[in-house]
Amino acid sequence: MKCGPATLTHRPRMRCTLTLRTGEDPHPYAVLDRAARDLAAALVPVPAGILLLGAEHGRDVARLGAMLAVHEAETGLADGTLRIVPVLGTARAVLAAASFADAGPRLAALALDATALAELGLGEAERVQARAMAGLVAAAAGVPMIALARDAVGRLGNA
Repeated sequence: MKCGPATLTHRPRMRCTLTLRTGEDPHPYAVLDRAARDLAAALVPVPAGILLLGAEHGRDVARLGAMLAVHEAETGLADGTLRIVPVLGTARAVLAAASFADAGPRLAALALDATALAELGLGEAERVQARAMAGLVAAAAGVPMIALARDAVGRLGNA
């Protein structure tokens, strides 16, 4: 996966290329913060889905899913075309990880931002537990788990 600097997530054209499963071709994903306001601008051109930064509960995915359904209907896209990959990067998100298993059919994968967790002061043992929790939730939801990390300039990539 390749993404631009996380500090630019408020820009509507921020994109990533994600490969969710081994052997799969990479697909473009729009990068949005949970508080993003201009969804329509982020979806031009049409991506495979949304990499949702700041997601803290499955409700965040369900809420974005409802907004995507409206957008799909308004633009003539088939219902469910746009998928969501929430990025768990806070202690609150990890503690609510189980809620993502039932977040809805748009869930394409579950991502864990190890760098963000380390910046919170979580030790190695806690980050290993967070990764295990995310892996269990992803398995329960039937989607892949992606471990992410940020490089020195803030770009997200595979850990």
